[in-house]
Amino acid sequence: MNLAIDVGGTHLRAQIWDQTKPLTTLHAKTVEVGLYKWLKSILQEHKAIKTIGIAYAGQVKNGSIISSPNINIDEYEIQKTIESEFNVSLKIENDLTCAVLAEAEIYKSKNICALYVGTGLGLGVIESGRVIRG
Repeated sequence: MNLAIDVGGTHLRAQIWDQTKPLTTLHAKTVEVGLYKWLKSILQEHKAIKTIGIAYAGQVKNGSIISSPNINIDEYEIQKTIESEFNVSLKIENDLTCAVLAEAEIYKSKNICALYVGTGLGLGVIESGRVIRG
């Protein structure tokens, strides 16, 4: 099974998927629980999860959370920690980078950007087929 998580400034949202369809939807408030604690509780309950994808409203680099002004960070080395504790594969990326990558794939675009105004302000950019970071 697969776990897809959207971490925003206000809410944590997740879906557990089999190969073709969502099986379970989960929600929590970001201010009430940290991502690591919430993810750990999900993995302890749903032991068949093998892959995890996280769209995170903050700065991430190489599987680590760098910063997020609106989110309680309870584990910076989230990929390394979760993979070693639960024998799963975890990928984490900035949420707007995830959105712009999906849009670029759908529209076959090599140059595209996504701007989001919500709890915070976010921007994802692809130029000449490459994600722009910074």
